[in-house]
Amino acid sequence: MTSIPPPPLPIELTDESRELIQQARVRRKCIDRVLGLAKFNGWSAVIFAILSAPVVLLDPKTGLAVLWLAVVAYIEFRGRAMVKQLDERGLVLLACNQFVLGTIIIAYACWRLFSLAHGST
Repeated sequence: MTSIPPPPLPIELTDESRELIQQARVRRKCIDRVLGLAKFNGWSAVIFAILSAPVVLLDPKTGLAVLWLAVVAYIEFRGRAMVKQLDERGLVLLACNQFVLGTIIIAYACWRLFSLAHGST
């Protein structure tokens, strides 16, 4: 089988135009990676919130963690939508969201270590 060549472009591209197109493709790959990571992070937070929800019946303090995970997931999906529209504020929102999530995890781990060391649970 022979392949049909693509139709000629109505305008002739210069080397500079080809270089700009190539740079745009590279930048789009970076944006696609951010979108994929934000989607993964958002769905991971949703799944962990759902899996943690039944534990609230045994320990009501877990409700706070479930609430935080739901908020993190919402912000992650919101930031992803902003990045998808090429809004630069979405990148800042995603970065701050991950920073806050990491800070909460570290604070919770320190609180648990402290409470276990002092005999309270």
